[in-house]
Amino acid sequence: MSEVRKKAIWPWIVAVLVGLPTLYVLSFGPACSAVARGSVSTRSVWRMHWPIIKATSKSDTVRSICEFYAGLYTKDAHLTVERLIDAGGLVPMRNGSWPLQWMDHDTPSPTSYSR
Repeated sequence: MSEVRKKAIWPWIVAVLVGLPTLYVLSFGPACSAVARGSVSTRSVWRMHWPIIKATSKSDTVRSICEFYAGLYTKDAHLTVERLIDAGGLVPMRNGSWPLQWMDHDTPSPTSYSR
């Protein structure tokens, strides 16, 4: 009698458990670029990447790493990350320095501020 040997499923499980979180974190830089270009609203990126952005608002180390990674995709990484933190309502005090057209986080910015 011949036995039909089933293929192991554990390599696929490991690939999914490692691959999906890795792709999620790596998508943060291109998302920052889309916000900087004005093609995606800040609030939509906040909704997708809120764990990363919340960690960014609480830790200077995480913030510097995120700004460095976002800087690979956009020239104004600090401003983009700050806008994402503001979109989540994590800025403790508003000092009125934001331009008015950027206060609405639900629509893409009509003008691009990256060079």
